[in-house]
Amino acid sequence: NIWIWTAYGISVITPDTIVSYNNENALTDNNVQDVLVDSRGRVHMATYFNNGITIFSDPFTYETLPQEEIVRDIIEVGPGEIWYATQGMGILVSGDQGDYRLDKENGLDGETVLSLLKDSQGKIWCSTYPDGVFIYEEGSFHHLSTPYETEPIAEELIEDSQGRIWLRGFDDGVWMLDNNIFRHFDISNNLIHDDVGTIFEDRFGNIWIATMGGVSKFGRAIFEIYDLDMGLPAVSIQSVYYDLSGRVWFGVLDHLFTIQGDKLLEIGEDQDFPPESQPFSFAEDQNHNIYIGTDNGLQYFNGKSIEKEGLNKIVYSLLYTTDGQLWCGTDSGVHILKNDEFQLLGKEDGLVNLKVNSIMQMDNVVCCATEGGLSLFDLSGQHIRNYTEEDGLASAV
Repeated sequence: NIWIWTAYGISVITPDTIVSYNNENALTDNNVQDVLVDSRGRVHMATYFNNGITIFSDPFTYETLPQEEIVRDIIEVGPGEIWYATQGMGILVSGDQGDYRLDKENGLDGETVLSLLKDSQGKIWCSTYPDGVFIYEEGSFHHLSTPYETEPIAEELIEDSQGRIWLRGFDDGVWMLDNNIFRHFDISNNLIHDDVGTIFEDRFGNIWIATMGGVSKFGRAIFEIYDLDMGLPAVSIQSVYYDLSGRVWFGVLDHLFTIQGDKLLEIGEDQDFPPESQPFSFAEDQNHNIYIGTDNGLQYFNGKSIEKEGLNKIVYSLLYTTDGQLWCGTDSGVHILKNDEFQLLGKEDGLVNLKVNSIMQMDNVVCCATEGGLSLFDLSGQHIRNYTEEDGLASAV
């Protein structure tokens, strides 16, 4: 099943039908704060403004639980045991033994819980406001002491492949706990900016930290910084892609960059990248060639230079399918590149709208999200069906 949530509620596409829900039936509010699919296949959705939790046991059966407080995060601690982090009432635990709360009586001083994490050792990490981080193990909480004057307030908790715990703050950098050693990174010690948006780990174990002022890479216990001083023309990054060779690609305004090893390289006019072209999307074929979708058509990087692929459209999204086809979502339909030839899917082929914002593959079905709804095709380009607001889709865009 495909679950879609929008500003107007959610829609679920099953093999046979489509059903939609909003604040008039299953949801307490149309704004979904967090989603969890548990080990039993149930879908948990927490909403805000009109706070509540909706639990779907299947696309047609649900239970709605209004809440006094906002639920900010959801995790599954054990089979069927769900922890909900609430803003002001500690942690709501729901499981086979019933519902109960963990709060000050259990040693959790901060009753506004911002984020939760179950680590690889089975410990539960809880970030609270304003009291910092608590760890739950062996049936009780204990406060994580730090060498800093102020408590770390983490919007997100992440465990990397080495078992280190990363805490993403709001506008004060990141913290990292490694073998009981706590470290705080901000602009004073080589983090490029204190306002951190995303933390992720690549397959080499490097930690990438995307901020409002550029990107910092943490590897071998040191930071590498990619910002204006390193050659980026702007800190506003439009698109990012991590390829199978370990290169990171950035679309930055009218420029294309790649990081190879520790070098930031621009793929510019010297490599025949068209000037004033905005890179929107990336894809990689089985030979590790990189395709770049831009507002100046489809570009192809052969390892040394850029070649134009003959598609002079605005390319918003790219998908390289499992059977070796490149699907291009454009402002004029879907163009499929196979055996050096393009096949166009337009309205006459079943596409519900010509502006295609995103494309993804699910098994042998390609889903095309357009400005008029969702269109499904098989891998040969044969139309399966459309889903629009008339079919019950919560929003066509």
